[in-house]
Amino acid sequence: MEVLRSSPRMRMVVSDPGYAYSRPCFSPGGDRILFMRTPVSASAGTVARDNGSPWSLWTVPVEGGEMRPALVDASLSATRPDWCPVSGRIVFTGIREGRPELWLLDGDGGTPTRVDVGVLPDARFFYPSWFPDGKRLLVTDYSTHQVHAVDLEGGHARPLTDPAKVWAGMAVACCNAGNGERVAFAGQLPGGRFHPGRNTIWIQEARGEATPLDRLPGRMPAWSRMGDSLVFTAPRWRSWSRLDVRRFVRPPSTLYLQRMGPWPAAAGPARPLTALRVHASHAKWAPDGRRLVCNLGIRWGGPSGIGVIDVAPSGQPRPSRITSL
Repeated sequence: MEVLRSSPRMRMVVSDPGYAYSRPCFSPGGDRILFMRTPVSASAGTVARDNGSPWSLWTVPVEGGEMRPALVDASLSATRPDWCPVSGRIVFTGIREGRPELWLLDGDGGTPTRVDVGVLPDARFFYPSWFPDGKRLLVTDYSTHQVHAVDLEGGHARPLTDPAKVWAGMAVACCNAGNGERVAFAGQLPGGRFHPGRNTIWIQEARGEATPLDRLPGRMPAWSRMGDSLVFTAPRWRSWSRLDVRRFVRPPSTLYLQRMGPWPAAAGPARPLTALRVHASHAKWAPDGRRLVCNLGIRWGGPSGIGVIDVAPSGQPRPSRITSL
């Protein structure tokens, strides 16, 4: 992997050819980045298949510097973290003996605790994220392809999507006075097998029906704090068609920015933020809405890194040159 040289718009924060990195997010104060890490020799396909490879959680200052372990446990593979902006707690998918479950960790480390969702004992929970109130989790049960809202106080789970209409993947929630509660998730029509080229972004209002954002490929959505912008990963670029995308086992991807208005109307088409060769994915917004953190240059079984992209307050990329991978 080529080194990403410093740029006013995009810069690498963490990169080591001996490790694979994924799923970064900002701390509540925006001064640190949390991510998952594993040795490259153990990383091939483990995020996709979760075969028990020892992923661990680490943090690093947003400007780069010394990394600190947040959770390193040989008996628990810690994956897909999300940092609560309200309570400061971290939720993640912990995999022990091949079983994925929800776990909580204090923001300053310590001993993780398992979240008991008794009504769904056979669920396979992945990609947990926080509702803005800090009291509920949004999570996808991959055994049923269904998104649930989990109440942490009682462990109750309420289904939000209908797998008879759409198979749901990674989901995120936003809430603000103007837009109300919205959920965005990656999904595909029922049947067949999962493929990134078949996923599209879906939007669902509170107690409403899920509706596709558009008919083009997209996954890994993330809302801005105000809910007026949505960033997602997509293998769409220039003249690529859906058929072109399906020819790749792991198609190259780029980040797209979608400005949002009152649903179902979106404020114009989604615009690319990064070049395909950067292979950016899994972006999350900073609390101030001015930066994104994401994977850069990730390849299954190969080196990757964590990068930060500067974004103007309006959600438009800053006018500066991209130095790519």
